[in-house]
Amino acid sequence: MATIVDLGFQFVERNSAGQIVRRFPASGLPTRGGTSRIIIHHTGGTGNAASVHEYHQNGRRWMGIGYNFMIERNGRIVQGRGWNAVGSHSLNQNNESVGIALQGCFHTPGSTMPTPTEEQLRSLVALLNVAFTRWPAMRNSMNNHGGHRDMPGHATNNCPGNRFHSQVRHLLNCGRDFANVVFALNTLRSRGVINDPNYWRDSFHQLEHLNTLIIRFGNTPVANTQVRNFTNARDAINHLANRRIIDSPAYWLSNFHRVRFLDSFFIQFANRIH
Repeated sequence: MATIVDLGFQFVERNSAGQIVRRFPASGLPTRGGTSRIIIHHTGGTGNAASVHEYHQNGRRWMGIGYNFMIERNGRIVQGRGWNAVGSHSLNQNNESVGIALQGCFHTPGSTMPTPTEEQLRSLVALLNVAFTRWPAMRNSMNNHGGHRDMPGHATNNCPGNRFHSQVRHLLNCGRDFANVVFALNTLRSRGVINDPNYWRDSFHQLEHLNTLIIRFGNTPVANTQVRNFTNARDAINHLANRRIIDSPAYWLSNFHRVRFLDSFFIQFANRIH
């Protein structure tokens, strides 16, 4: 579940001279007529949500923080403009999108926050799940979503940074598939294949295609007790490939070591497959 913190940001309206004439909460912001995009950003700096709000409001002279949500380094999700308000984060897409920014600069060499933290990625997947639950039709148009640079007219933008951009598509897919992954994990636990579905719920985003693998495992009938005696992941993966339960065994043979306990997951599952 995504826990969203509301810090009570006050937004402002200015007159033609730039003077503040009104302060109001996020609930008073203009709302979108529809939502068809999710746009992922990095903030490009080291400041937390409160400092970004202050900079956007007083440095850029906007109404306030431009993002709908911001995820800080410790994984805290802070409400910016909220789910339904028009953002100020991607020119020409603000009226149709939710903008989510991760604290850090994932592009500039020498950044003190060069990549997202594991806590940020976990919170991002949880928040994306909420977005796809609120607007389920967006699951059918995944190409609409992406990093800031993926949006029409923004190809020259470096956001969300070269060290993060390659992960964005996979993380969006994880957010889309979150509920199905959780259901599959609970199914696998009930069959005795895994002991801790919460661990995998918090970890499946760490490797591309692990979301679809877990769903496939959850949908595959298994024996009630162990019928094989595999003790290493390579033999288990090859067995599952021979049984046509997994595709591209070379990918899994090359990558299973990248997620802790994934080798045991393969072994325990393969030992239930005739």
